[in-house]
Amino acid sequence: MATLAGPNYPAVAESLLNDPDPEGSVWNDPELAEEEDGEPTAALLPVGNHSRSLLLTDFGFQIPEGMWVANFLLEVKRQTGCEYALQDYYLAGVVLVHDYGEPEGFVSKDRSDGNVWWPSDYVWTSFGGESEPADSWFDDPVSAAIVNSSSFGVRLRAKNTAGEVAMYAEIDAVRLTAWYYEPAGGGLLSMLRTIGVPHTPGYNLLRK
Repeated sequence: MATLAGPNYPAVAESLLNDPDPEGSVWNDPELAEEEDGEPTAALLPVGNHSRSLLLTDFGFQIPEGMWVANFLLEVKRQTGCEYALQDYYLAGVVLVHDYGEPEGFVSKDRSDGNVWWPSDYVWTSFGGESEPADSWFDDPVSAAIVNSSSFGVRLRAKNTAGEVAMYAEIDAVRLTAWYYEPAGGGLLSMLRTIGVPHTPGYNLLRK
């Protein structure tokens, strides 16, 4: 049976330079997404344009050593100026990351949904959850060492898909919940996952 950890909020937030490209709009005061206080970070998106990546890390998990994490619930409190204008950017708009931008870093599967519009009032939008298949984020469970790391976190991107004027994408807060369990048996695989070493080629192919 899985044990719940969180929800936790990030301690670090930044608008990444030239990620995914120099054309993206900057997130102003990204640290405002670190807690739920009604003061959001915002990116002004011209018609048809997208944001740069908002990277949120250091969620402060303290999952016991040797545990595996199979499920995550990501929640984003967000809004824009009107309905049917903004969506998650289709190029990996909602992903979990570890050591993002580093040679050995990797990202999860993209959870953005092209059928979902950003709300016109602040609403917690959810991605994932305990009841989802264990491979809905990663092909394999992730070690506690990775999830506890200060470089583990979330990367978000937005796009003004259908707005007729420039629109603000606003994010007030982001929080993350994890479900972990003790692996059955032991051996080399348990040891590798305990120290955070991926064990299948497909795992590292998720880098972006």
